[in-house]
Amino acid sequence: MPTSPPLAEARGVTLRCEIPEGRKQPLPASAFLLHIALRNLVENAVQASPEGGTVRIQCDGAVVAVEDDGPGIPEALRARACERFVRGTQGGDGSGLGLAIARAAMERLGGGLELPPSAGKGQRAELHLPGA
Repeated sequence: MPTSPPLAEARGVTLRCEIPEGRKQPLPASAFLLHIALRNLVENAVQASPEGGTVRIQCDGAVVAVEDDGPGIPEALRARACERFVRGTQGGDGSGLGLAIARAAMERLGGGLELPPSAGKGQRAELHLPGA
């Protein structure tokens, strides 16, 4: 798992990974950059989730998605959320670099990071692998 389990344990957050049976996607040339992007998304999701919440990691082809049970990113902030030092409205201990780092790592891979509008509770972040 690409995050520090003690962080999830301390907050009582369940990490659940969902990968459809038989779905395979070759890793990009730099699995290290993918690891950095995914780790930042999972850590942000754990911090945004309420105690006892769930963070879901889903892999379907060339898209790896991380979803949390937190308040989500407000529409007015979503366009700037991947800029350095921009933090969500829930506060927390973060510096506002997690999404910027994830986006930069994915751009170096030739992929991308998207934050689709949330349909109510929580936020979904999608890593689009190169060649998708």
